Amino acid sequence: METENHPLLEVSHLKKYFQTKNKSVIKAVDDVSFTISQGETLGLVGESGCGKTTCGRTCIGLYPKTDGQVLYRGKDVHAIGERQRKAFTKQVQVIFQDPYSSLDPKMRVQDIVAEGILSHNLAPDRAARQEMVATLLEQVGLRQEHATRYVHEFSGGQRQRIGIARALAVDPEFILCDEPISALDVSIQAQIVNLLQQLQEQRGLTYLFIAHDLAMVRHISNRVAVMYLGRLVELSETEELYSHPAHPYTQALLAAIPIADPLAERQRQRQILAGEAILQARGEGCVFAGRCPRATQRCRQETPSVRQVAPHHFVACHLYD
Repeated sequence: METENHPLLEVSHLKKYFQTKNKSVIKAVDDVSFTISQGETLGLVGESGCGKTTCGRTCIGLYPKTDGQVLYRGKDVHAIGERQRKAFTKQVQVIFQDPYSSLDPKMRVQDIVAEGILSHNLAPDRAARQEMVATLLEQVGLRQEHATRYVHEFSGGQRQRIGIARALAVDPEFILCDEPISALDVSIQAQIVNLLQQLQEQRGLTYLFIAHDLAMVRHISNRVAVMYLGRLVELSETEELYSHPAHPYTQALLAAIPIADPLAERQRQRQILAGEAILQARGEGCVFAGRCPRATQRCRQETPSVRQVAPHHFVACHLYD
């Protein structure tokens, strides 16, 4: 599922498997391919447990791969040596899902944000470092005086802003946004998404934005990849995907998005999926066959290949043979 000739990140047939205690194999990421161009945002969506976070973390080398290849600026992410690893971590940063567990409660905000600055020797002295921290805090919507406080003194939204400032401190070009809004109140989620968009425009950032909220993903993403049980089932430019969803799973996800109009919400037709998504050992066939209302015997026996159904719109479904 590739759309660009010279991507910043190129993921080809990536696999990440885990072995359980009883020796069964969980295919958390199973033959996933996509690209991300410089300056764009790719939204990676799907139910909880579908492998989104594992995919994202394997893409940037936090997890070793089982098979496949990930290239960042043409270099194999999983073959980077120790000397090059530090330079890579300056280019690529992460904003984690939980702002409560991802920030050290024993450290002041200024020390949390300055960790990367110290590690990469980006400031000549303490005064310059403090000035950089103050500037970063202002850029994410916090005040300079917040630098001397501890994280327990902040709300969830403020803590996530601290996490964003920490990621920005080394001036990266690519950020893995690992469900950065899912642990926040709904009223705060839009503020964080707007902030990320502003920072992207100001700094030319590239995002892999992982989420399960399709309504929010629509506002920040240039393209959207839909993942189900370790596989990408659909990839398209954002408006095309939301206007013409091709895969039955994507259609069901979009049908579940609430409508602001109460009358329209009551009258619209629901798509109820039987069962639940569970990552476990499986054989051949479409990963969605067990829950798909349109599944045939072929779907249960033969894994669908990726097909282009419109310009820049790809789907893995036998319905489009």
